[in-house]
Amino acid sequence: MRSGDWKDPDAARAWTANPHASNPTRALHLDMLLDLLADHAPPAMRVLELGVGSGLVAARVLERFPGATLVGVDSSEAMLALARERLAPYGDRAALRLHDLYEPDATGLPDAAFDVALNVQALHNMRSDAHR
Repeated sequence: MRSGDWKDPDAARAWTANPHASNPTRALHLDMLLDLLADHAPPAMRVLELGVGSGLVAARVLERFPGATLVGVDSSEAMLALARERLAPYGDRAALRLHDLYEPDATGLPDAAFDVALNVQALHNMRSDAHR
């Protein structure tokens, strides 16, 4: 999927219906990420997920770590709508922000430190000059 398609609700729903199609080892990678968090992050961790998308990773984090809270940032309202649905069971442990990662200084994030920052599948969709 081209990066411009993420804002299209139909494209977002299609990707969410089969998120492992383009990366068959994604489930294994997510399990490894969760194991790393279990080994190195505090149980009541504050997590920032850049490029939260449909909330697939966020839900796995919140499910495995009942003391965790998460703020997810994404530039696609279509993906955030799916994330809101997926993360609704976690109540106020999950907060979502619509923001373009090309503007990192204007995210409107809470003025607090995060224990963990995650980015699983968003950076590769950005221009290389924006990675700084």
